[in-house]
Amino acid sequence: MERMNIEFKHLREIGDSEIMALMNDPKVRRKMPLLRGVFDRGECQAFREAKEQLWLEYGYGPWLRH
Repeated sequence: MERMNIEFKHLREIGDSEIMALMNDPKVRRKMPLLRGVFDRGECQAFREAKEQLWLEYGYGPWLRH
């Protein structure tokens, strides 16, 4: 049995294009009903800022499995 190497990265370590591809994937969008329209670079920047604010306020926030 082959072991999977799962790595968790802070959001700032992931490129905008990867985040936009994830958030625009139809399979992901089906599970996120609040996503409306195209998740573009402006949406990505706002998303990053909101998630970074969680880290600043609470000392924790989202990680991404990479």
